[in-house]
Amino acid sequence: LVHFINMNIGKLKFVIAPHEITKNFIDNIIQSIEGKTARYSKPEEAIENFDVLIIDNIGMLSSLYRYGEYAYIGGAFGKGLHNILEAACYGIPVFFGSKNYDRFLEANDLISQGGAFAVLDFMDLKSNYELLAGDVGNYQMACNAARNYVEMNVGATDKIVSYCLKLLKRERQSI
Repeated sequence: LVHFINMNIGKLKFVIAPHEITKNFIDNIIQSIEGKTARYSKPEEAIENFDVLIIDNIGMLSSLYRYGEYAYIGGAFGKGLHNILEAACYGIPVFFGSKNYDRFLEANDLISQGGAFAVLDFMDLKSNYELLAGDVGNYQMACNAARNYVEMNVGATDKIVSYCLKLLKRERQSI
């Protein structure tokens, strides 16, 4: 991702919300980025003057997606994909690694519907991004696919609670 970020400094603004927020880890990120970088907790001047904003606290990532045009979600090159639905809720195309996402229904569904992209490496990320950035129609289709997927699947909590109540009712009747 650092190579992609450095290649797009001046064209895009980036928000990085690392899983690890230790000082050393964040310092390493800052040192590897060529653009002007700020920590959320220590902005030295107006945030809009920076190329990259690093979120160095916990709990605000899900609300930050509303400001994005694209999202890259981590974890799929490691133990498993992090939450992609938070980004999809805001109707933005989602990118993630191509290795450990298979067991996540929403990842597979969003890929098949065109709202998400599993990328193999830097070149694959670059080409998928260029496909969307270079054509407003492609970008809008990806945004709509992400938004529609979330809208078509709202009410999961009600479905789960209803199912649990049915199981409990069956269990009581069998006692």
